[in-house]
Amino acid sequence: MVSKLSHEFILNIFAPTGILYALVYYLFYPLTQYQIPNVRFVSLFLLLASWIIIFLSLRIVHKQNSNLALLNSIPWLIFPTTGVISCIALTELPAITFFLASSFLLGIAYNHGNSRSQASSLLYLITSGVLLGLSTWGRQNFIVALVATVFIFLPINRKSIIYLLIYAIPALLIFFYPVSIWHGLVPPSVGFVEKGYRFSNLILSLGYLGIFSMIIFPKFILPKDKRTFLFLSLMSLVLVLIVPGLRYAPSQFLLESVLGNIITSIIAYFFGSLLFLISLLFIYAIYLQLKRIRQENNSNFAIYIYYSIALLAICFSNIKITHQFSSRYITLALPLLVYIVGSGDFLSKDKLVFYRFTFSLILSIIFILNYYRFLPF
Repeated sequence: MVSKLSHEFILNIFAPTGILYALVYYLFYPLTQYQIPNVRFVSLFLLLASWIIIFLSLRIVHKQNSNLALLNSIPWLIFPTTGVISCIALTELPAITFFLASSFLLGIAYNHGNSRSQASSLLYLITSGVLLGLSTWGRQNFIVALVATVFIFLPINRKSIIYLLIYAIPALLIFFYPVSIWHGLVPPSVGFVEKGYRFSNLILSLGYLGIFSMIIFPKFILPKDKRTFLFLSLMSLVLVLIVPGLRYAPSQFLLESVLGNIITSIIAYFFGSLLFLISLLFIYAIYLQLKRIRQENNSNFAIYIYYSIALLAICFSNIKITHQFSSRYITLALPLLVYIVGSGDFLSKDKLVFYRFTFSLILSIIFILNYYRFLPF
């Protein structure tokens, strides 16, 4: 294990995601021998562990009864991209699991600070910071959650600053250990992936989250006010017309070769406007959810602010991904979406929830089959 943390190993690793997944699968080597399908079972175990953490967070931190917490946690298992990261890609789940554990302990520390002596939360804060730091060894994006954590410690005073530092310092020390060796966010062997920025990835990230919301909890994202919908639609059409960088055409090179540049540009404007509209609807839905939580005087309002800011920050961090964008990158933010939506009754009062879950699960299976080229598209 020590050799896996050595300067030479970290410097020469050939993976932009860091070293966490290598450490996790090394720990399971006696059971897997690095053989397929054995290593897949590690991902399934991590998927189960991450789901249990989400369930416990809803149950313990947010005081939901067992049945409601179970219902609200199920979407994590059946999001279309969850199947991809648990059955195909092996790098996201270790980082997500550590991040969820960190957020869970942070929520417990917050509740202890409100209801008991704040000193009782110190161990939770330190452990949470360590877990956050370790999660960045799997996905560097998670370090941006530190920005959202500030809202947990409001109002800012001498004591809250001390607690914030107790949480943040372990996370930053662990995060900067490999970064100091690489002299960048990724190993030198794959340094090309962090060159420049791609701001369209922010719209793609928010758009995917919005689409997943429409599939599983449409009442969360679709506004009841028609004037709001029309205003955001008009804003999307105008902005995408003014800013060509917001236009998006799936399989653009294939479309250009088949339909030509003019038709492809029209398709790009249409899809870009639609994706931008969904992104705006998604942000507006989060705003309305936070507004409702505040009006209810929910004692965990600060935690929901943390979830929301962290989700948006993770989406924003994807602008540093300058190679081909993958829908699985937004899976990092999906557990936070589960928490945000889980504060309402969008699932418990939805008579079609079983069919929405089934449809999303089918999409997940299609994603997996398509990856393995079992499908003709």
